[in-house]
Amino acid sequence: MRRLRLRSTMRRLLCCLVLLAGAAATDLYEVLGVPRDATTAEIKKAYRSMAAEIHPDKLPPDTSDAARERATAAFVELALAHEVLTDPVRRQTYDETGMSEEGDDCLLYTSDAAD
Repeated sequence: MRRLRLRSTMRRLLCCLVLLAGAAATDLYEVLGVPRDATTAEIKKAYRSMAAEIHPDKLPPDTSDAARERATAAFVELALAHEVLTDPVRRQTYDETGMSEEGDDCLLYTSDAAD
């Protein structure tokens, strides 16, 4: 039970970080650069490729704090997209509602946001 609460709390923290990074209207498929009909294997491959490129630990030592914060926010967004889109239940919920899971406080994408 405690583990479940901790996982839920961590998800909410990730959502808050993504929102603070200005990603409130970002389509998770666009984050990973995959089409909406991508397979789980294609999503995982795209995630691994992008994670290797943008991971904050890969930055040179002389990188500014602001650049590190941007890289961290981008990586968190990428990780959240991967987490949602590789889970069949969460992916279906996201596709139907634009939210990462039922009852989630974090709105990640709606088609209305583009209008």
